[in-house]
Amino acid sequence: MAVFNSTQYTKLDVNKYLGDARDRGGRAIPIPFTHTVTTETTADTTNLVVLPANCEVVSMDSIAAVSFGGTCTVAIGDSGSNARYQIAIVMTAEVKGRLAAAGMRFRPTADTVVFITYAAANPAAGAIIRGLFWVVPGA
Repeated sequence: MAVFNSTQYTKLDVNKYLGDARDRGGRAIPIPFTHTVTTETTADTTNLVVLPANCEVVSMDSIAAVSFGGTCTVAIGDSGSNARYQIAIVMTAEVKGRLAAAGMRFRPTADTVVFITYAAANPAAGAIIRGLFWVVPGA
């Protein structure tokens, strides 16, 4: 039976490479966001926060405090992928969004604007999303 090593295991435990704080989880800092829909439509995006350059995304959670409407889907992403951090989901009241696989351990090389995109139907005026990114600052 073969034994394989993950990239992290090889880098840190086999080669004893002293990486930066991001390689061992480091000290995570929260970056909260909240947004209340006014007149947005499916053609719009809403800027939420800016992730600092060279950080590493380790977690993101979002929740609809007030429903976006029955068929309106909400995705959270950036200029590289409009669903990098949260895949498009219908967000009715108390529905939670979680970090997508593409966003886990993502390390933006420049300050990155995170935004919401809407699809399937216009978001309901007064809809509220709240959330929190956890990032480890980079070098």
